Amino acid sequence: MKSSIFFIILLAIIFNGNLISQNVPTTMNYHGKLSNSGGQPLNEEVSIVFNLYTFENGGISLWTESHENLLVSNGIFDVLLGSLDSFPADVFNNPQLYLGITVNGDGEMSPRSVLSSVPYAIKSGSGESDGVWQTSGENIYRESGKVGIGVAEPVSELQVAGTVKATNEEPFSAGVIANGTGFGVMAQSGHTGVFTTGGMYGIWSIADVNSNPNASAGYFMGKVGIGTIADCQLDVADGQISVSGKGAPNSGSSLELSYDYGNGRGEVFAFDRTNNLYKDLRLDGSHVRINATANTGNVSIGTGDNDGRLHVYNGSFSGPVLFLEGGAPDEGDIAWKDNEHLQMGRWNKTDDTFQKVVEITNTHAIHLFNQDGDNRVKIQSSESGADGAQISLYDDEGNAVIVLDAQHGGQPGDPARIITETLEITGGSDLAEPFEISGTSVEKGFLVCIDPENPGMVKLSEKSYDKCVAGIASGANNINPGLILKQEGTIADGEVPVALSGRVYCKADASFGKIKPGDLLTTSITPGHAMKAKNHRKAQGAIIGKAMTGLDSGTGWVLVLVAMQ
Repeated sequence: MKSSIFFIILLAIIFNGNLISQNVPTTMNYHGKLSNSGGQPLNEEVSIVFNLYTFENGGISLWTESHENLLVSNGIFDVLLGSLDSFPADVFNNPQLYLGITVNGDGEMSPRSVLSSVPYAIKSGSGESDGVWQTSGENIYRESGKVGIGVAEPVSELQVAGTVKATNEEPFSAGVIANGTGFGVMAQSGHTGVFTTGGMYGIWSIADVNSNPNASAGYFMGKVGIGTIADCQLDVADGQISVSGKGAPNSGSSLELSYDYGNGRGEVFAFDRTNNLYKDLRLDGSHVRINATANTGNVSIGTGDNDGRLHVYNGSFSGPVLFLEGGAPDEGDIAWKDNEHLQMGRWNKTDDTFQKVVEITNTHAIHLFNQDGDNRVKIQSSESGADGAQISLYDDEGNAVIVLDAQHGGQPGDPARIITETLEITGGSDLAEPFEISGTSVEKGFLVCIDPENPGMVKLSEKSYDKCVAGIASGANNINPGLILKQEGTIADGEVPVALSGRVYCKADASFGKIKPGDLLTTSITPGHAMKAKNHRKAQGAIIGKAMTGLDSGTGWVLVLVAMQ
């Protein structure tokens, strides 16, 4: 059956006591009357759907609630809106709301009902109060707590998130006055205070300048001037601005802003009034000083933390953390760029490019790059995080051609290793092993033989054609050993390096035969001296090597190519 609305009445719920001080219900009683198309009141059960809109026609529903089997008696019905589906918390933030009604699915009735101010009491009462508002005549007040306007948690007795404006029909009245002997925001002598109207500017003072020559005066018209008409937002003439904490006069610390007429420069500095010393920070001319008198203090850029003398935080900035501009325009000599790793290189501001030279990774490794950005050197404090350090050098194809591994194999006790294709040694010319010496001391260039009575030790040679010959003590005539092989702390270690291969100078005795280059040499009865091997049968197993220089007579030096046989 097609229904039409005859009239609809919005009824407010009954509140006991002051509206602000009580808990306000979050439902709304709705009373209405329905009749059919012939104007006859309905007497039946109906289904009614209620919707809230911000538009008189159309729009999106902000809230909906459906009441089924609602009894209509003699056309009258009552319903408690919000009892089935709660109103959204912010629905009454809208300046105007319209209620749409649909009966038995016949389509929404027109026009929509405009909500009165009563439902907005729900919004005003939704917050809890930490105090009690009281009234005195037309005045409203509270004896404790704080009041916030636009602020949920005020930090002072009255905190307003917005603008406060005081007006009065009398043009020279103050808007805000402080209790006690001091002034809040107040005008005297017929002048406006801080807020002005009608194009007038304001002048204020804390005392009558005519009766008190020490009184401070100000000039205000969008800008503040102290002792002068302001040319900027705050203009101080022939004076100094000091911001300090509470305390005795001329004591404690303050922030000073002043102008040095003698040097023609402005200054901003922290000042210790008690000891009459500059401290913490001073800006004067082109200089910035950080606690210059005490030699202490930190500087932070981009962060409030102070974890070092200079603490710089880059955040989401894509440029370098530190940029030092060199002689070339717009090109930095050094720049630190902090992404996942710490990088140092050159930054070009013109094309916004960064050429990294050094990179320190978060795995404690240092990489060195060439001008093409290719990694050529890698230094690791630990190859895998649990073993020794490693240094790798790369060729132009990115291959590691030289590796210095402090713990090859990565297991505890594994030896160090140098891995390369070719090893060139320029500091010496023979391969030697150090031996402990038994008996008589051995000089450089002397022949030594295996000591059968002391395992692992050698002694000075003392007989000819000695098959126990071991080598020549290395280092004579400034020909040093090129490579020394040993294992410290074992029998394969000692004090005297003995040449086992290569070129080395040797003491020789030509009394047993003139020595020519190419002659085979063996031991002689002259202690530590070599001689020419004439008896090849006896020389088998006793040859120390071949002579590379000659010796005609007596004793002297012969360069020997060590090749024992």
